[in-house]
Amino acid sequence: MTRNYRILVTVAVLIALAVAGCATTNGPASEESANVVETDVVVIGSGAAGLSAALAAQDQGAEVVVLEKMPLTGGTTRYAGGGLCAAGVDLQLKHGITEDSPEVHFQDMMNIGENKNNPELVRIVTDNAKDAVDWVRTKGIELKDEVVSYMTTYPRVYWVEGGGAGLADGLTETAEGEDIKIELNTKATKLIVEDGKVTGVIAEKDDEEITYKASKGVVLATGGFAWNQDLIKEFAPELTGIKTNNPENVTTGDGIIMAREIGVQLVDMELARIVPLGVKVGRASWTSAPEKIFEAGGLLVNKQGQEFLAGDEQGRDLAAKILAQPGHTAYLVFNQQVVDVVGEDSLERIEGGGALHEGDIAAIAQELEIDAQGLEQTLGEKADDTLYAIVIEPYIHSTTGGVAINTTAQVLDESGEVIPGLYAAGEVTGDIQGADQRNALIECLVFGRIAGESAAAGK
Repeated sequence: MTRNYRILVTVAVLIALAVAGCATTNGPASEESANVVETDVVVIGSGAAGLSAALAAQDQGAEVVVLEKMPLTGGTTRYAGGGLCAAGVDLQLKHGITEDSPEVHFQDMMNIGENKNNPELVRIVTDNAKDAVDWVRTKGIELKDEVVSYMTTYPRVYWVEGGGAGLADGLTETAEGEDIKIELNTKATKLIVEDGKVTGVIAEKDDEEITYKASKGVVLATGGFAWNQDLIKEFAPELTGIKTNNPENVTTGDGIIMAREIGVQLVDMELARIVPLGVKVGRASWTSAPEKIFEAGGLLVNKQGQEFLAGDEQGRDLAAKILAQPGHTAYLVFNQQVVDVVGEDSLERIEGGGALHEGDIAAIAQELEIDAQGLEQTLGEKADDTLYAIVIEPYIHSTTGGVAINTTAQVLDESGEVIPGLYAAGEVTGDIQGADQRNALIECLVFGRIAGESAAAGK
């Protein structure tokens, strides 16, 4: 074979390969390529934190994909009251409240959290709260013309029109209007780590596995773990069996589980905002029994009809005592004299939700399956009265522990070092709310934006 012929054959082969390659590229995508999505930033979760992160990353020029396991955006934000807490907002000044400041807000957050929160992270929230409220209003979300106090030194809570659903819908519409891709019914199951950096997510949708590659970063905004009894039993065993008012299967700790698998540091996992005197009203709503029923002479008994409190339990300790009773349940029993003291209006929601039981001792005992003899002994002279009873089931409003982050929302490993490519915001994080939680939505907006900006910058 001559040299010129070999060259011609080689050229012919190269041309054939090129043509074949073009045909493959332009033809139908293979099953493998169809299940791989490449983007700059992947956000897991579409509540206030996740959507804020997505919008902030998009504003920095990043291409963003949001993964949401539920068929609807919003997470627990959709079911929240919609209160945003910040000092110095124009509505506060309009209503004559001029003495408030981020510093006072900071002190309030630390006090509510019983100083179990990280001051450095709390200060990020309070210093940036006003800017977050102003920012969200630029996204077409309106606030009611009022400002209220909610465990705060000064009134600084502003209600979103339409509540949490209004906030979720407003952020969703803005994200969709800016061509941010939101994948519903898509559950993230595993973080991809390459050379020590998080580079993507494996998710499931319609029984198929999809790989989402993120060239700049992944943001965890998956919410808390109030629905995950395994995590509750592990980190707060005294709360085993506790209910939650969160929508079913939303706060299952998905992000925490994925993060834990790659060595992320978890903090404050034993902490939560707990409502000890929880009352289920209707099919899926919850409220709290008025504490003043106790003060007026109401008694808390178990299924044996016996009192079980030492007399000074409150909050988490009270919840733990109730959860230790048979069925993780107690019964608040009282007579008409108590109703006259507390006022019928304080029982309206409980009665309207079908949770206020009325009758003589035999009827109450039979309906609620309480030991009648034990209840009679406990009530004494009151046993002959017409009685009222409320089933008490403590519930978790929100968990306040989760993955550890720094002030730029970068996730930390067990030694406190930054995990490149991974960021987090919202209830999936810990160390911000502490022992209680009254500033959740503003935290989601503040750290959601920070997480999105950090991810887009590849910090």
